[in-house]
Amino acid sequence: MAKPLVARLLEDFCKRNGLRLELDDALGHAGCMIAPNGRRSWFVGTRFDLNPLGASELVRDKGYTSEFLGKAGLPVPRSVVVLSKEYRSTLEALRPGYLNDGSQFTSRTETLPGNLSLPLYVKPNGGSGGKDIERATTRDELDDSLTRLFAKHDTLVLQEEAIGSDVRVVVLEGRVHFGLIRAHASLTGDGQSSISELLEAKAASLRSDPRVRRELERQTLDPGSVPEPGARVRLLPVANLGASGQAEVLKPNELASDLCKSALRVGDLTGLRYFAVDLIAEAPETNGSSFQILEVNAAPGFAELHRQGGASAGFVEELYERLFTCLKLGLETA
Repeated sequence: MAKPLVARLLEDFCKRNGLRLELDDALGHAGCMIAPNGRRSWFVGTRFDLNPLGASELVRDKGYTSEFLGKAGLPVPRSVVVLSKEYRSTLEALRPGYLNDGSQFTSRTETLPGNLSLPLYVKPNGGSGGKDIERATTRDELDDSLTRLFAKHDTLVLQEEAIGSDVRVVVLEGRVHFGLIRAHASLTGDGQSSISELLEAKAASLRSDPRVRRELERQTLDPGSVPEPGARVRLLPVANLGASGQAEVLKPNELASDLCKSALRVGDLTGLRYFAVDLIAEAPETNGSSFQILEVNAAPGFAELHRQGGASAGFVEELYERLFTCLKLGLETA
């Protein structure tokens, strides 16, 4: 089995820089970089010894992140954290009076909490990679999403939909390294093939994703439908590369300076040194256009972007080269 991208690139970096690398025997998913002075820098997956632990843990919590960024004046969508009935009962027993009214929301409540408006995104409060994120355009859809997701997660976020391009801004050591404009997983009709037939060319994980059927129904389509030639059919409610999305890479000077400045401010506020800011922007290349920050990722992964090859792979390799260099300098100066 091939080693993960981070392990392969880190292995090469260590050979070129007189460092020793120890990896776990199974997958190379975790390990440490060892300097000649014996100091070690650890990594697990895409998490490195660079960000403060508290800040990393905070931004994993989507509810906290939105609250803190909003209080600091950064634009965020209106959102509410809601708890499963079972988890709420546990917390009430442990900490009486701790919970606020918004967390009581269930599918049986007539009005939406926090004066939220549909459409809403329903997402796990600590999830990543676009997994288990659903879009609800009606109250029935919202109730169904809550039922499905509360079967897997104790805490969910209801977040109002923002309109625009799906953008990720990647920051390392106070500098925007690149931006991504991400596109939802989709297929293009040829006027002859059914959606089911066109899906055969897609990844098995996408073909088996139950959200595809619901996304088709919103477009009044089903697996047997034959899209017109050139018609684009959206397959998922999220554009994450881990959910079969595609991305266009933008250099920092191709992004609106408003977005770059806001992403850098996130680093100032949290103390994060390496992170990605996910946002929805009306016009990501134009200053003065509206945007909203959805979440912050302190351990962004770029394996899928690297697989796109070409310039995309080059941007990823340059990013990791700089990241590993920061880790090396930390070992030398600690």
